[in-house]
Amino acid sequence: MVKGIGKYWYLYCLVLCLSGSCDSIGQKEITSPEGYDFSAGKKHQLFSKLREISGIAFLPGSDTSMLAVNDEEGRIYAVNINAPEFMADPTKFSGKGDYEDIAFFKDKWRVLESNGLIHSGNLATPDWTKPPRFLPKDEYEAMAACNDSLVVICKECKENKEGTSTVFFIKADVDSLYIESTIQLEASDFIKGKNKQVLASALARHPITREWFILSHLNGSLLIADAQFKVKQSFKLPRSIFLQPEGIAFSANGDLFISNEGDTGQGYILEFAYGD
Repeated sequence: MVKGIGKYWYLYCLVLCLSGSCDSIGQKEITSPEGYDFSAGKKHQLFSKLREISGIAFLPGSDTSMLAVNDEEGRIYAVNINAPEFMADPTKFSGKGDYEDIAFFKDKWRVLESNGLIHSGNLATPDWTKPPRFLPKDEYEAMAACNDSLVVICKECKENKEGTSTVFFIKADVDSLYIESTIQLEASDFIKGKNKQVLASALARHPITREWFILSHLNGSLLIADAQFKVKQSFKLPRSIFLQPEGIAFSANGDLFISNEGDTGQGYILEFAYGD
């Protein structure tokens, strides 16, 4: 070997790594739930009125048309995944507020306000009325319809301990809603970092595996629980992909959709194809 070549070879390798040729250096691997690839999502950029998008839900029987809630306006917007930048006239259901999630339950659309009030009504009629309170006055962001129950997870409840959150199962009686039962979701073993709060921001049930997918945007994570809300896995949601995940929904074939607030730009929905 020529004298001194070892030193120059080391410097050459160092330059390659610093310039990005060593792909494994300094890069964090993106992990995804089984059947999905979070590094290969399709981005649907939305119109400006949904910069602060929160909850999303598909119209019954559709895999392309969904409803989305603006976080502040008290309006519901229709979104066509095939034409996401087109804005149709919204449905106004209330005044300005803090609205977090939406679900179709017992022939009515339900919108969850952060203070626990659930607004109910139909898109075709403007007869949405001020809802009565039946949930404790705490902070809520996550709601989904499942069979004969409306499921709500409390984001910040007085009863919540570190790593836990209260899950409410809600039933409908004629025109009113009421709490049928509650359970505690335990996730302390799956939440990384110093802040061990669940802080659920959205949830949806997988149509094939029947598992619950629970977003926690403040922790930037996705929790996966079984049908009884026993947490099985957690996944980090990289901020470079998921700017601020606020809503989650599934199509009938298991494709996953996660809505994100746009910060200073437009809001968007990420679509991840499902494959066994």
